[in-house]
Amino acid sequence: MITNNWSDAVIPYQEQTSSINWDEFEVSGVGAEKVVKEGRTSWARVVEETQVSNAVILGGLITAAAAVTAGALYRRSLRGLVKQR
Repeated sequence: MITNNWSDAVIPYQEQTSSINWDEFEVSGVGAEKVVKEGRTSWARVVEETQVSNAVILGGLITAAAAVTAGALYRRSLRGLVKQR
């Protein structure tokens, strides 16, 4: 079973939960006055997705496909040389 505390993708969830509006809470205790004066506390989103661009991934796939194709063509040409002799 997969359970989540949100119904959307991770990035929108992180954007929605990346700050606290202290006016929406009853704040008490030692630092309450300072927090209430701030009004809102925000922090940067945690980046979990890959740092490799789609272009780099696509380039790698194209290079791999070209290498496989070249290998197959080279192998066929060797078979042809062997059959000619």
